[in-house]
Amino acid sequence: MDNHDIKNKMLKIESLQKKDFEEFSHVLQSVFEQTSASWMLEFIKEGLKHDGFSPDDLKVSLDNKIIGFHIFNEENIKLENIKLEKISDSINIIQDISCYENKKGIQGFAMGILLKHRRKGFGTALVEYEKIHLSKKYDYLWGGNGQGEGLNNIEFWKKSRKIVAVRTLEFLKNDKTYFTMMNL
Repeated sequence: MDNHDIKNKMLKIESLQKKDFEEFSHVLQSVFEQTSASWMLEFIKEGLKHDGFSPDDLKVSLDNKIIGFHIFNEENIKLENIKLEKISDSINIIQDISCYENKKGIQGFAMGILLKHRRKGFGTALVEYEKIHLSKKYDYLWGGNGQGEGLNNIEFWKKSRKIVAVRTLEFLKNDKTYFTMMNL
């Protein structure tokens, strides 16, 4: 757990627990309903209902109320992760990812901070915490599908990660999603 005193309010970053599911679900709903990626919401909820939280999944709490989260999937990046079965999607591989083949990776599956708490450093505090927390078990963190123009978050991710591929999704009216990597 990591605590930060931000303007006399206590910010905590710690593991999500089963008891957090209901409050987390409300935050998840609020974060994703304000984006063009709301189609991901039910997919994420169902996966978590079935599999539960992993020990790496994190919550950001301000004065003991969840205001953000980062859900992970223990999976290495592979070219197959980037390509979809749909041939009409266009893929632009920017960087060779073969150097990660023999390393242990984790996928940042879904991250969000409530709108009223954005641009206050909470997302950055979460990313900084993850660098320490995850580096004990993993060599790199990657993200894909949930980083894109529709979510208005790619500029945030470019601060801490490098873009390795861009996919144009026809089913989302040619919205682009970005695959990013960060060495831990």
